[in-house]
Amino acid sequence: SRDDSILAVATERTLKVWQLCANQPVQNIEVPANLETLDITDKGDKLIGGMEGGFMQLWNSRSCQPFCEAYKGNNKNINQIKFAGDGSVAIAGFKNAYLGKDDFAVILEGNKGKMLQALVCRDNAGFANAVDLSADGSRALTGMNDGTVRLWDTKTGRQILPSMEGHEGGAYAVALSTDKEGGRILAGAADGMLRLWDASTGEPVGKAMTDEAFAGKKIQAVVFSPNNDVYISSNVEDRNFGVWDAGTHQLLHLLDGHVYGCDLFKTCISFSSNGTKLFTSAGDTRVVIWDVHSGQELAHLYVLDENDWAVIMKSGLFDASPGGMKRLYYVVGLETIELEQLKERYYEPGLLA
Repeated sequence: SRDDSILAVATERTLKVWQLCANQPVQNIEVPANLETLDITDKGDKLIGGMEGGFMQLWNSRSCQPFCEAYKGNNKNINQIKFAGDGSVAIAGFKNAYLGKDDFAVILEGNKGKMLQALVCRDNAGFANAVDLSADGSRALTGMNDGTVRLWDTKTGRQILPSMEGHEGGAYAVALSTDKEGGRILAGAADGMLRLWDASTGEPVGKAMTDEAFAGKKIQAVVFSPNNDVYISSNVEDRNFGVWDAGTHQLLHLLDGHVYGCDLFKTCISFSSNGTKLFTSAGDTRVVIWDVHSGQELAHLYVLDENDWAVIMKSGLFDASPGGMKRLYYVVGLETIELEQLKERYYEPGLLA
């Protein structure tokens, strides 16, 4: 969460929740279907998950109890689900909406999950690969399968600006800047390009951006930092996350810390409240924690199964569930050392806090 109080990780039918400030043991939430996408409010009080078959569920992140069954999208699978910063509303984008005839995204009330508005394209834009909401929930942003980026009024369901164009191939990642006005729009697409627009006019801001690490490769996640001084992108073919300077639009760091390539619809990027730390996941059962300004890895959080986990700092400090302690090892040269043997020296309970 943006206030650094909650860390939540989805693993198929289990949602793991760490209460970081309270330094409590990890809590497991069992869900009825595989989790495809997950989001949390800025202040960490609510979670929303999108599951196979179009089910969406709201939870109280402190008690880990569901508010209600949120909404079932007529058996449509969900590409992405997002809260507004204040948690007043959420948006879900569907994978298999019918062209020009069906809702490709829905706006949900943020406490009870009631559907407030459906977004429908009357042209051949296809489905929504990516969605985002302004901080106050008044505007929705969608990245469409035809490469266009569209801004919507969440109360009326009407498009606010003409469609923003320029990408070749689907727009797989979109973000509104985190300032109160949500003044800039960022999108990444199948062509490996990043583009910025002014959210009040729909006019492009500067030229399209790319780097040899991203050129021609699908960008499937983008996010602004809390103070909007940098933004992050990731590509689907490699293990790379890029840190870009929001003023100069230059690539500052290329982050490479995941075992597998970034999964198209399972990549997640999140900042700490002060924007100095970055959390990334890419479908390889780990969360990597980075220092934004140096681009250095700080720690790896491993989700081993429904019950066990471990977090290991670059310094060697670690914390783990009891089962995780027995399943992980240090390797020094050809020697394998169980974590239990190093517990007195390196074990630090509550390390994530």
